Amino acid sequence: MAGLRSVLEAVYADAGVSPVARPDTLEVVTRHGAHHDFVVAINHGDDAARYPVAGLDLLTGDETNGELEVQGGGVAVVRTARDTGGDGG
Repeated sequence: MAGLRSVLEAVYADAGVSPVARPDTLEVVTRHGAHHDFVVAINHGDDAARYPVAGLDLLTGDETNGELEVQGGGVAVVRTARDTGGDGG
């Protein structure tokens, strides 16, 4: 995994972007809807993990207030405002 990480760091640097830092045990995927984006986070680790995202956790009904905490072995689905940035997403 370390080899892939160094390759991706070079790709990000070349593209002028920086990825959001997250623990290695936290899997995060964003799905884009017509009116909202949905961030799905799965914590494969034993300890709680944090990820910067603002929105409504659809599983708990709680607002994340800019930071999501996913307990060890836990899952979260956060509805966010639709990202209309120029990334083509």
